[in-house]
Amino acid sequence: MKKLVLVGCLLFASATLCAESNPYVKAYGGYNNMSLDSTRGGVDFGGDGYSLGLGVGNNFSDRFRGDISYTFIETHNHSGDHHNQHNIWGHDIGHDSEIKQQLLLINAYYYPLKKRNINPFVGAGAGWGFFDGDGVDENNLAYAVYLGLDFDMSNKISLEIAGNYSSILAPASWLENLYNLGITAGLRFKF
Repeated sequence: MKKLVLVGCLLFASATLCAESNPYVKAYGGYNNMSLDSTRGGVDFGGDGYSLGLGVGNNFSDRFRGDISYTFIETHNHSGDHHNQHNIWGHDIGHDSEIKQQLLLINAYYYPLKKRNINPFVGAGAGWGFFDGDGVDENNLAYAVYLGLDFDMSNKISLEIAGNYSSILAPASWLENLYNLGITAGLRFKF
């Protein structure tokens, strides 16, 4: 699977080089809420945290753009019993556990209404996700969807505000769902 993600990144980079070149870089950060549900025992975990990310991409046209992004997410489990750890299929996860995720995604964005300075967009991405929490280290396919607004501050700089939903698909045999809801703000610098 890692080879599949690498091939996807290379294809994206090739398409970017062959298309009209309007490259950009972006940096973003924001609030994140994570939920993790177990497959057995009905124990649910959740927590608040933050996300930070970087991306490199290309504006293919006025309505389409794409990028490769890296996002780091850190959350703390604030659910469950304050004094006990829960053993879920051999993994102990307790109250206030630190959970880290890393997402490497290829994203595509579409602008349905192209206005002058404020532009709504929708987006989706797929790639690979890494999960690390209380000694559990897993990785698997990941995806994300986005809904946001771009505010053109100049011809070269845009402020981007987006809500997002992301998930790592079954990162461990003992998990049913691992998903994140977040809101980010960042700057996109066009060349």
